[in-house]
Amino acid sequence: MSEAWALRALRWSYCAFIAWASAQVFIAGAGQHEPHARVLAGVELAAIAAFVFPPLEVIAGAVLVVVYAAASVVTVMQGEAPLRFDMPSPDVARRAVLVSRFFEVWRDDPGILPERLAEKLGPVSFAEVFDFCQNVRRRQILCQGSETLKRVVADELDLWPWD
Repeated sequence: MSEAWALRALRWSYCAFIAWASAQVFIAGAGQHEPHARVLAGVELAAIAAFVFPPLEVIAGAVLVVVYAAASVVTVMQGEAPLRFDMPSPDVARRAVLVSRFFEVWRDDPGILPERLAEKLGPVSFAEVFDFCQNVRRRQILCQGSETLKRVVADELDLWPWD
């Protein structure tokens, strides 16, 4: 088998798979309220049909790249990121380091040690510790001096965890 035939076979198998998958999405989208999925699947089907004609291959390829980019943006905007990482929560010492960095910037006395605050927050991610500290800082700024940092930290701890 020559290289040209191998490339044609690869292209046609790709086209057949994308056409099948797009048709499945298009049909499944008919019963659901997902018009964007039907539109993207319809454009994919049209681009796959254009692959049949050699003069339109480049245009069809460009259309497919745009469709895949649009589909990935829509997917991420809906909160369905294709990659999810299952990472263990950082230990108390590492969370305490992050909390201590916030404490250094705040200058006021938070009334609690970073290690103790990290323990009270529990087994959470760095992002959740970061959110907690940002909320404390926001409340302190919005209070405009009417509440101490100790009071704001204590209030936020009473509201923890945020479920």
